[in-house]
Amino acid sequence: MATTAAEGRIDRFRSNLLLASALHGIARRGKGHDLTELERLATRPFMTMTESEEEIAALGQICSEAKAAARSRSFAAFSAPSAIMSMPDDEPLTKEQFNDQIRELGEETVLQPHIRAVSSDQVQADGSVIPTEAFATASSALG
Repeated sequence: MATTAAEGRIDRFRSNLLLASALHGIARRGKGHDLTELERLATRPFMTMTESEEEIAALGQICSEAKAAARSRSFAAFSAPSAIMSMPDDEPLTKEQFNDQIRELGEETVLQPHIRAVSSDQVQADGSVIPTEAFATASSALG
């Protein structure tokens, strides 16, 4: 059971990074910028659905607006990495920056009080983990 939950969190984490990368790439492509290899990869599914440059420009405008909303904290449809969402549309997203974001978000994730990493020594025979007071308090505060 814990493996399934962990896999789900990892999948959401990965998809949010890729979605933020795609939004950034689409915004850049809509403004006529050349895309990096990573941006081309992230935007490919969206670009295959478009039929014209006008449609790409319209998608780019929507993505630029979503990025602006994320910067203003009024956009909460998904947890997008702020470093990617706050990038200017004329700044390319490189693979190195993307990898830096993965590392940084991973570190930020495990530092949250309602998340904890446990070793196999801490897992009981029934698969449960004895909660710490700090973890229980932080988890209950989230509802």
